[in-house]
Amino acid sequence: PQSVEDILGGGRLLRTNGEVVALSTLRAPGSVLGIYFGASWCQPCTRFVVNTLQKTYASCKAAQKPFEIIYVPLDRSPE
Repeated sequence: PQSVEDILGGGRLLRTNGEVVALSTLRAPGSVLGIYFGASWCQPCTRFVVNTLQKTYASCKAAQKPFEIIYVPLDRSPE
């Protein structure tokens, strides 16, 4: 089977602040890596991100737990 790095195109990701990071830095022993699939037009997806995912991420970071999320947008252009 393919590795996560292979599936994600070589293991380089773009953070929301524009920083490029290697996937390997997010996969340290003991860390948790979540992959979330969603779309901006999907109201339940948006509510989940705002009500659950953002709060969970902030809580884990505040507790200094190694937790990262990869967001995979399912939005499609009308073209």
